[in-house]
Amino acid sequence: MFNTLRECDTLPSAHVSSERARQQRVEEQENVLEMVKRSTVTSTRRFSARLGVSRTRVERKLREEDV
Repeated sequence: MFNTLRECDTLPSAHVSSERARQQRVEEQENVLEMVKRSTVTSTRRFSARLGVSRTRVERKLREEDV
């Protein structure tokens, strides 16, 4: 962030940051669903370790998709 401020004399817009966060959530959800399709017997703990997200987030994504 300091480099952006120094180079552009402005901070990154909140809109850009929120758009990036939304894209990451979509990708995360797609990754969770893809892993579940490949292996329905793997635990949420293992999925979370492979994806680098919390087990709670994996469980939430599965609940949202009713998997």
